[in-house]
Amino acid sequence: MEIKTLKIKHKTSFHLVDFINRKIEADKHNEIGVPILLIMYNTGIASLTAGLSLYINISYIILAISIITAMSALVAVLNLMKFKFIVWFCLISISINIILLIYQIIILQ
Repeated sequence: MEIKTLKIKHKTSFHLVDFINRKIEADKHNEIGVPILLIMYNTGIASLTAGLSLYINISYIILAISIITAMSALVAVLNLMKFKFIVWFCLISISINIILLIYQIIILQ
Protein backbone atom coordinates (compact mmCIF):
# COMPACT_ATOMS: atom_id res chain seq x y z
CA MET A 1 0.00 0.00 0.00
CA GLU A 2 1.41 3.34 -1.06
CA ILE A 3 1.06 6.49 0.91
CA LYS A 4 0.32 9.40 -1.34
CA THR A 5 1.19 12.85 -0.23
CA LEU A 6 -0.90 15.77 -1.27
CA LYS A 7 0.88 18.89 -2.26
CA ILE A 8 -1.13 21.96 -1.53
CA LYS A 9 -0.34 24.81 -3.82
CA HIS A 10 -0.33 28.24 -2.35
CA LYS A 11 -2.89 30.57 -3.75
CA THR A 12 -1.27 33.05 -6.06
CA SER A 13 -2.85 36.42 -5.91
CA PHE A 14 -1.93 39.72 -7.40
CA HIS A 15 -3.48 41.95 -4.81
CA LEU A 16 -1.45 44.95 -3.78
CA VAL A 17 -1.75 44.15 -0.07
CA ASP A 18 -0.47 40.61 -0.57
CA PHE A 19 2.36 41.88 -2.73
CA ILE A 20 3.45 44.38 -0.07
CA ASN A 21 3.18 41.77 2.69
CA ARG A 22 5.39 39.40 0.69
CA LYS A 23 7.97 42.16 0.20
CA ILE A 24 7.87 42.92 3.93
CA GLU A 25 8.52 39.26 4.75
CA ALA A 26 11.38 39.15 2.23
CA ASP A 27 13.04 42.24 3.75
CA LYS A 28 12.47 41.25 7.36
CA HIS A 29 16.22 40.83 7.87
CA ASN A 30 16.75 44.52 7.10
CA GLU A 31 14.72 45.99 9.96
CA ILE A 32 16.88 49.10 10.27
CA GLY A 33 17.49 50.18 6.69
CA VAL A 34 13.95 50.02 5.33
CA PRO A 35 12.35 52.17 8.08
CA ILE A 36 15.13 54.74 7.73
CA LEU A 37 14.49 55.03 3.99
CA LEU A 38 10.74 55.21 4.50
CA ILE A 39 11.12 57.95 7.11
CA MET A 40 13.38 59.92 4.77
CA TYR A 41 10.85 59.69 1.92
CA ASN A 42 7.97 60.41 4.26
CA THR A 43 9.62 63.47 5.78
CA GLY A 44 10.60 64.85 2.38
CA ILE A 45 7.14 64.50 0.88
CA ALA A 46 5.49 65.84 4.05
CA SER A 47 7.84 68.84 3.98
CA LEU A 48 6.85 69.61 0.40
CA THR A 49 3.17 69.28 1.27
CA ALA A 50 3.49 71.49 4.36
CA GLY A 51 5.57 74.10 2.56
CA LEU A 52 3.17 74.33 -0.34
CA SER A 53 0.19 74.63 1.98
CA LEU A 54 1.83 77.60 3.68
CA TYR A 55 2.99 79.14 0.41
CA ILE A 56 -0.40 79.38 -1.26
CA ASN A 57 -2.51 79.60 1.93
CA ILE A 58 -4.79 76.72 0.99
CA SER A 59 -5.60 75.36 4.38
CA TYR A 60 -4.09 74.83 7.77
CA ILE A 61 -5.87 71.47 7.90
CA ILE A 62 -3.59 70.20 5.12
CA LEU A 63 -0.61 71.49 7.09
CA ALA A 64 -1.80 69.73 10.23
CA ILE A 65 -2.50 66.43 8.44
CA SER A 66 0.90 66.38 6.76
CA ILE A 67 2.76 67.17 9.98
CA ILE A 68 0.76 64.70 12.09
CA THR A 69 1.17 61.82 9.65
CA ALA A 70 4.90 62.41 9.20
CA MET A 71 5.64 62.77 12.90
CA SER A 72 3.47 59.81 13.92
CA ALA A 73 5.36 57.58 11.47
CA LEU A 74 8.59 58.79 13.02
CA VAL A 75 7.26 58.02 16.49
CA ALA A 76 6.35 54.50 15.36
CA VAL A 77 9.95 53.94 14.28
CA LEU A 78 11.40 55.44 17.45
CA ASN A 79 9.12 53.31 19.64
CA LEU A 80 10.45 50.18 17.92
CA MET A 81 7.08 48.92 16.79
CA LYS A 82 6.85 45.77 14.70
CA PHE A 83 8.49 45.96 11.30
CA LYS A 84 5.27 45.25 9.42
CA PHE A 85 3.41 47.98 11.35
CA ILE A 86 6.15 50.52 10.64
CA VAL A 87 6.20 49.78 6.91
CA TRP A 88 2.42 49.94 6.56
CA PHE A 89 2.18 53.10 8.65
CA CYS A 90 4.87 54.83 6.59
CA LEU A 91 3.30 53.74 3.29
CA ILE A 92 -0.10 55.09 4.36
CA SER A 93 1.48 58.35 5.49
CA ILE A 94 3.41 58.72 2.24
CA SER A 95 0.30 58.07 0.16
CA ILE A 96 -1.76 60.59 2.16
CA ASN A 97 0.92 63.24 1.72
CA ILE A 98 1.24 62.52 -2.02
CA ILE A 99 -2.53 62.89 -2.44
CA LEU A 100 -2.48 66.20 -0.55
CA LEU A 101 0.49 67.41 -2.59
CA ILE A 102 -1.22 66.58 -5.89
CA TYR A 103 -4.38 68.30 -4.66
CA GLN A 104 -2.42 71.47 -3.87
CA ILE A 105 -0.60 71.43 -7.20
CA ILE A 106 -3.92 71.14 -9.05
CA ILE A 107 -5.36 74.09 -7.09
CA LEU A 108 -2.18 76.12 -7.68
CA GLN A 109 -2.61 76.06 -11.44
